[in-house]
Amino acid sequence: MKNLIILTFAFLFVVGSAKAESFKCTFTEPFIDLKYDTETQNLLEKEAIVGKETVLEGVSLSILAGGIFQLKDKSDKQIATLTLNNNGSDGMSNTLYPFQVEYKGLVGGCSSSALKAVKAE
Repeated sequence: MKNLIILTFAFLFVVGSAKAESFKCTFTEPFIDLKYDTETQNLLEKEAIVGKETVLEGVSLSILAGGIFQLKDKSDKQIATLTLNNNGSDGMSNTLYPFQVEYKGLVGGCSSSALKAVKAE
């Protein structure tokens, strides 16, 4: 628990001191990629198989609790939840993501411009 609190504060310090933070999330079956940028507040969803892209504007990032973040649309409706637990997974590779993400009933992994994914050994 103490490590989670330290990671959360370190992440918030980096985000607060940086001009912008971006996130990239990956899911398997269906193969979906999400990209979110705190500066533009745009969320891009790309369906890899069909190549369809959808952009949602005005998306905000908020803190729910230590290590738990939420993406909300303009009407304050929850879109996704990111949990900083260093246990995120795309479901196929041996890549470990700093964030586990829940989006439209799917669970995947996210990295950010401050916290990168790593290959598990």
